[in-house]
Amino acid sequence: MENSNKLTRLDYLSWLSFASFSTSSIIIGLCLPEISRDLSLNHFFGSLTETLRNFSLLFGLVIVVISVATMGKKILISNGQYILALGLIGASFSSSSSFLWLSFLLVGLGGGFIEAIINPLVVDLHPKNTNKYMNLTNAFYPIGVVLSALIFGELLNQNISWRVVFRISALFSILVGILFYLTAFPPSRDKEKFHFSSLMHIINKPLFWLFSMSLFLAAGIESSLMFWSRTYIDNFLSQDVRQATFSVVIFASMMALGRLLTTRFCERFTVYQVMFIFGIMGIIVCLLMLVAQGLIVFYILLAFAGLSVASFWPIIMAHSVSLIKVNVTSLLSLLILFGISGYGLFPLMIGSLSQF
Repeated sequence: MENSNKLTRLDYLSWLSFASFSTSSIIIGLCLPEISRDLSLNHFFGSLTETLRNFSLLFGLVIVVISVATMGKKILISNGQYILALGLIGASFSSSSSFLWLSFLLVGLGGGFIEAIINPLVVDLHPKNTNKYMNLTNAFYPIGVVLSALIFGELLNQNISWRVVFRISALFSILVGILFYLTAFPPSRDKEKFHFSSLMHIINKPLFWLFSMSLFLAAGIESSLMFWSRTYIDNFLSQDVRQATFSVVIFASMMALGRLLTTRFCERFTVYQVMFIFGIMGIIVCLLMLVAQGLIVFYILLAFAGLSVASFWPIIMAHSVSLIKVNVTSLLSLLILFGISGYGLFPLMIGSLSQF
């Protein structure tokens, strides 16, 4: 595993893990109209489910930071897949909003384990090409969203219950967890045990706060567009399930394309140039969304929005590792705390605004 240009079995499993994690992340937004009708939830309480999942995910990140040096990445990421699956299965049997929220606390906890381990694992596997391989691995988050939207959207269109959709997602997560457990992991580049002093060392660095605030905003924009696109179309443009779920496919497909293209762009341009170009594109597209009318126009703008936000999350994390020389797992987990906070808060804010 010393050849950092060679893909390994763990790379492929990381891709599958990101796909399973993305499925659990998008499944509420994808099934929200059906869940709302079944459990009598309004938009605010529906978005609150996603917010609870995200903040439980933060707790999972904290557990990883504290225990990764003693428990190891294999145990944590395997158990993360199982916990996530348990939460999805529990949610599929929920008959009330409170049980649904409790189940998604488990989904978030397992997702926190997965999110905290995968990117440091990429650093272990590819220390000399981290930016390239982190973009490649993170591309499988939107790829998982695309496949989930296509497969589960069609199942919903065929009047298959959202509860069945949740159980299928859980089985996939269990399978990935088993494969991780059966695979050998490379030596971790972070061997020191958890100390609060090491976290304070990171927090006291001004660059950390620059990267953390950047990730907070980037994640919030990404989650808002992904979480609410289907519901927006369902409320204002079309009540056809296929047309509504196709919005998620478009956005996530362009996110995947953007991350794959970034692996090439970063070989020819600096990361600052790449982020500047995509950032300007995103500002223009989001402003046009305010005045755009019609389903096709919304699709087109959503596609460019997905392309524009794609590279920020992996580039910010990979670049932070190159500039801040500290414990990689602790650094990335702290950054992800801010990213997930943005990912959870922005949909809730939009759900709250929809009530006025």
